[in-house]
Amino acid sequence: MTLPPRAAAIRGDDYQHMIGAYHACRALTDPDITSVSVEDADGGAFDDVVVRMRAGSAAPHHYIQVKSSNYNNRIVDDDWLLTATTNTGKSPLQHFHATWQRLLAAGEPFELTLLSNRNFSDTDTLLALIDRTTDTIPTAALTGVSSRTNVGKALKRWAGHLNIDVEVLIAFLGDVTFVHGESVQSWGRRCRPEMRNAGLRDDPDAVVTLQS
Repeated sequence: MTLPPRAAAIRGDDYQHMIGAYHACRALTDPDITSVSVEDADGGAFDDVVVRMRAGSAAPHHYIQVKSSNYNNRIVDDDWLLTATTNTGKSPLQHFHATWQRLLAAGEPFELTLLSNRNFSDTDTLLALIDRTTDTIPTAALTGVSSRTNVGKALKRWAGHLNIDVEVLIAFLGDVTFVHGESVQSWGRRCRPEMRNAGLRDDPDAVVTLQS
């Protein structure tokens, strides 16, 4: 069975909102968090959930882009990242890079997360390098590789797509974490201890109310 488009969109919204709710719960007890926003106007291509920290905090601002799917046959792969959704639009990778450039120029510490309940491709050359200890593509695996290797060729392709040098691409990728997200229910379970610590109800009904 395939869900109607609107039903699928609602599920995607629920997923995003539960992740936002989790970080909002964190803000109740973490004095370093100054705000948590969903669909942040200044978040660029990482606007789905933005967690801002107080000035001088050891933690950087956190910009999260949430991509969800209702079925397990959808993945984040090279084609998805480098393909624009319209003939005149930009690809996800181009949008992500533009946001990275803007935040870098602003000068405040930040981290970018592409969080998806979709699997990241284990056959695409660069995405297959994601280290599941750090959820990053290690810079060491990209630096100094020959342009004749598969990694070198993939770097050249991505850099050409963005019209930047390979070295800049490596720096950009080093600032992005690629997180395989949990289910809505799992994020709800994450919320409960945060709610309890803040003195709120933490029963399942309260979690559902928080999400909506």
